[in-house]
Amino acid sequence: MKRLLIIAIMGSLLSWSCKEKASETGTTDTTTEVDNTRVNTDPPEVTRTSFERDYPQATQVTWNRYVTVPDIIDWEFTGWPSWDTSYYVVSFYDDGYNNWLVYDPSGEWRYSITSMSSSDLPSNINTVLNSQYPGYTIVSVNKENDKNRSAYEVKMEKGSDKVTLLIDEQGNVMKKKGPGDTKMKEDS
Repeated sequence: MKRLLIIAIMGSLLSWSCKEKASETGTTDTTTEVDNTRVNTDPPEVTRTSFERDYPQATQVTWNRYVTVPDIIDWEFTGWPSWDTSYYVVSFYDDGYNNWLVYDPSGEWRYSITSMSSSDLPSNINTVLNSQYPGYTIVSVNKENDKNRSAYEVKMEKGSDKVTLLIDEQGNVMKKKGPGDTKMKEDS
């Protein structure tokens, strides 16, 4: 009986000690539920405050460290530099869209990704898609922003042919990956 009691106590202590993990920046990695926000890591207060000020209507908010974020974009394709593992990523739902924002440890916004409907693409982008890729169906669209640009990553298919395009806001195809491509092609 004493053994069972000791095992139960040790198991409880081990479980309790694993709930919180201190990081190098002094923040903690936890999973808690607060005001409809699932927090997998606690970002610095300046970061959280910046986000809450800019997105007061956001729901289904989840904070993570970069290393725990699912692969939502093709890094080579976007041309973005690798994210630093000290960055914080917040995923949330706002205005009908799923969004991901990336902040550095000082609370400065770095990147954002918004999954959007093809019907919400600007007309100039639809014109390019219809003229250069007739018969293709849009599978998914992400609007990607960093400090230097905004672009749309559009995945399309026509039968078994698949193509991925990175298109700037003016409708210029910046990069494409598709049938017969052994690697990504950048348009000049």
